[in-house]
Amino acid sequence: MPNISDIIINTPIWVWPLFAFLIFIGFRCGKMRVVKLNFLYIMPSVYLALSLKNIITTEVNIITIAGWLGGILTATYISWYFHRNVIISPDHKNKLIRLPGEWMTLSLIIVYFSIRYYYGYKTSITPEITQDIQFMTIFNIIFGMATGLFFGRAIRFIQKYAATESIDLKS
Repeated sequence: MPNISDIIINTPIWVWPLFAFLIFIGFRCGKMRVVKLNFLYIMPSVYLALSLKNIITTEVNIITIAGWLGGILTATYISWYFHRNVIISPDHKNKLIRLPGEWMTLSLIIVYFSIRYYYGYKTSITPEITQDIQFMTIFNIIFGMATGLFFGRAIRFIQKYAATESIDLKS
């Protein structure tokens, strides 16, 4: 079994700038910010694309897909419910939204990156593990849940955006 330094040294070079960029995004979310409404769709879309890539490029069965969908739906509801008391400020005219600072995004990015890193490592040293239904089901549930956490937040914020009185955030 390789040690941690071998694993890190043999990591593709593009992973480290990506990780730094993700950390940067996570820290930006720690501060109150005004963003375009379309910004709410970015993280759910990225996580859905990564999650779907995994479903499409590996051999899965109905159990794995059911776990993935269950993970998405369960985490979407949990995140949607969790964000019920978050106060946002919409600007309908300019399609802007003021979001409060929070550290959940940074935490999720780090946890998801770590899990994806381990998944990539494990499948690169033992490619046949992608044939293991239990392994694939567990990881697809996790990938689905990560997707759902961002979907739930986006859905809640879009609902609040539509239901909250608009203010001018341009000035």
